[in-house]
Amino acid sequence: MHLMTRVAVSAALLATLAACGERHPDSAATTEGAASPTITAQEGAQEATLEELLPAGGAAEAFPLVAGSYASGRIVLKDAARIKGALVQIGNYNGTTDGELVVELCKQQDCTKGSKPLTGSIDNDYIEVSLATPLEAAAQEEITYRISKMGGSVPVALWLYPASGELSAIRINDGDEVQSTPKIALRR
Repeated sequence: MHLMTRVAVSAALLATLAACGERHPDSAATTEGAASPTITAQEGAQEATLEELLPAGGAAEAFPLVAGSYASGRIVLKDAARIKGALVQIGNYNGTTDGELVVELCKQQDCTKGSKPLTGSIDNDYIEVSLATPLEAAAQEEITYRISKMGGSVPVALWLYPASGELSAIRINDGDEVQSTPKIALRR
């Protein structure tokens, strides 16, 4: 193995270990430069139809979402899209989170949603939720989203970043606006 390849692999492993950090269901963790989720190889040919909506960057904070709670926000896409699913970066507390992640997308009164079991999800990576029916959105049309955790006894962590770009600040359980946003990608 070439020296540069070994250095790159070592750096990637160190970054992964650092991103795992200490996470406990009863406390939120803050990390400087948390590892960015990757689009997995199994998505292969579909990768061209995936649009990541990236926050400005900065420190990430893990927000524990317990059963029955939710985060909501707004997205304005530059181009028209037929959205088939949504991916959200989560932490699963070292594989212990349970229940389901539910994602609902709406444009005005037209809404669609989907859910996915959290068991078997990958810690600190995207989880993909397919929508029951695609959502057709025009260019510059506002889309609202709601990310909920249903059932289970162990929270799921939403990785939150400073809000910017296409993603607005979020509200937790319709409370005050939090100047953070989850990392989301849309499947077209």
